[in-house]
Amino acid sequence: MLMKELPSSYVITQDTRALFERINQAELSGDFLVAVERYFDKLQTIISSSLDSNVALTAYEETDIEKRVSDAVRTELRSDPTTYCICLDRFLLSDVAEEFPERFFRFSVTRTIDGNKVPRSRDPSFPKQIKNLLQTIPEANTKPAILVDDGIFSGGTVQDMVQMLRSSGTPIKVKSVIGFIGSTDKQNGATILEPVENLYEWVDMRDFTPLGGKTVSTSKNNRIASAAPYLYPWSLGEGASFDTSPTLFTMSRGAILGFQELVRSFEQQYGRPLRFRELVKAGFTLPVSTVDKDDLVVSLNDRVIDYLNRCIQKINKEQRRTVCIFDMDGTLYRLDGVGSGYAGSSLEKRVRNNATAFIAAQENCSFDQANVVYESGIADRIGLSSYLSRRYDISRSDYFDTVWNIDPSPIVEQYEIPVRVLRELKQSTVKPVLLTSAPRVWMKRVLETLEIDNVFELTYSGEQFGTKSEIFARLAGWYTPTNIISIGDQEQTDIAPAKAYGFRTLLVSSPADVQNLLEAI
Repeated sequence: MLMKELPSSYVITQDTRALFERINQAELSGDFLVAVERYFDKLQTIISSSLDSNVALTAYEETDIEKRVSDAVRTELRSDPTTYCICLDRFLLSDVAEEFPERFFRFSVTRTIDGNKVPRSRDPSFPKQIKNLLQTIPEANTKPAILVDDGIFSGGTVQDMVQMLRSSGTPIKVKSVIGFIGSTDKQNGATILEPVENLYEWVDMRDFTPLGGKTVSTSKNNRIASAAPYLYPWSLGEGASFDTSPTLFTMSRGAILGFQELVRSFEQQYGRPLRFRELVKAGFTLPVSTVDKDDLVVSLNDRVIDYLNRCIQKINKEQRRTVCIFDMDGTLYRLDGVGSGYAGSSLEKRVRNNATAFIAAQENCSFDQANVVYESGIADRIGLSSYLSRRYDISRSDYFDTVWNIDPSPIVEQYEIPVRVLRELKQSTVKPVLLTSAPRVWMKRVLETLEIDNVFELTYSGEQFGTKSEIFARLAGWYTPTNIISIGDQEQTDIAPAKAYGFRTLLVSSPADVQNLLEAI
């Protein structure tokens, strides 16, 4: 009997009430609470409609999260008076903190866009926090500790904090780790109150708003920090796994409009305009775009509603742009192989030599033996890189980064006209996109060699897709298909599938033909 494949689980957790209570410095009331629930429902609908059919959306109310986590922590603290609690979430357990002021400490930590851990905006440095911990709980390194977070996705944040304390000379005795959300197969000894089967993504609602996202930069004194929320125009949705969704722009517009309505309700309820100065004072970040760093600059005196209007205008303007999708090999330049292609070229020879050396090093065998493995990989229908990835339990990038790290300067030819055309496009409103099946390392070295590494607004290399049609489908959802032009030298991969999505196309027989693009746009 075949096992039925379970759908992937996408989870969002509500924290809107806590956000605005922090901004308002008081409990919320009246019609605004209704607006909070209306926004929560709307965001669920928007996200659900953007997920694949094999993905199930689950949303959790913050009141439910608070009650269940508080009950679990209180039970432990009451049953063992020697224990104390370190909470890594900024909102959870306020009642527990009031009940056990001498046994409760809130540790401030967040993740930057490059994966580093830093204190949240306006919170003390890690050494200062550790000092404060020892002042609040003098025997923190000898008493058993209960560590709490709203979710234990992989356990990395908790582990990093424990290691940080250990490195500072304050090792703690961890009695238990409690999280609300967590994957059923990645609990790492933690108590998960709401285990989620097949969990692949979990996002707090604030990360879809100007109040959240991954930290990009902080001021020297950490009084002001900037972050990139998980929707366009701040990012391409990578933080919430929406960068592959054709509905990213539509979803972003709907979510921003929903949050704008919520802010308007807040202003009506409490009789004052909500400005970014108030958000920063409450400890939230300033939104910043990683897509266009010079656009959507915000000041402390900007009204949030006005800024959100600018974000909507940015989305609308972006969707009206003309998009030019360029293939790379055979389109932007020629190689010295058969028919000016890859077969028989210097590049193919270098790749084969590097691949054989890579195999020989992995298997500690002769080049002749490595060549046998190479031929087996070439003949396999999954391709050489996937074949070796499975054989050696490595990523395809591990293979590519070694084997394709080749100097393009003596290999590429006839690139002058495409380079000139691309530089002209850079000065226009056209959006240049590079879509190549070549590995990222080769793409990067080519762009640097041709001095066009700052031209393309989006680049997709072979590690990021199976077929180019996947990227065509994505861009067809983001932009108007008739405003998209696909330029390439291969009818089967660059032209035919692009036409199927309603794109215009330009088939080139030599790089010089790229010049014809200027007449087509």
